[in-house]
Amino acid sequence: MAWFCLNPKSKFITTEPLGKSGERGESKVWEALKQAFTDRNCIAYWRYPIFSRVGKTRKEPDILIADVELGLIVIEVKSIKIDQIVAINGHQWEFRNFYTNYGRPYQQAENQLFALLGYCDREPTLRYKVTGRAIVALPLIAEAQW
Repeated sequence: MAWFCLNPKSKFITTEPLGKSGERGESKVWEALKQAFTDRNCIAYWRYPIFSRVGKTRKEPDILIADVELGLIVIEVKSIKIDQIVAINGHQWEFRNFYTNYGRPYQQAENQLFALLGYCDREPTLRYKVTGRAIVALPLIAEAQW
């Protein structure tokens, strides 16, 4: 595991590439995040594994930020062009020309966030003091049609 630190207040920890199809999009968001959070008092991870107590369930936020002021931020990255999204109905997204026809990216980020907040609430000094945000990032844009 490698890490990159732009200043003593922020730390950015990058895991090794896994060869996943969405890594290009995750990389774009990661690079933008490092620039945006350079002067913040935070630590950020590209792929932070979360295991259940039983050890049978594993969640992995694409990007996790622990910021002193903003709390925990889970970012679910979908490497998809906006024109590949057919519809969004509540939590369910409908896709075309993607590896799946349906997804729930916000709910996925939210579930990972709630798992992390649950761990925080078990610690007496952190109980009910950590806030959180779930975000979906769409780093790819459609090419211009001329």
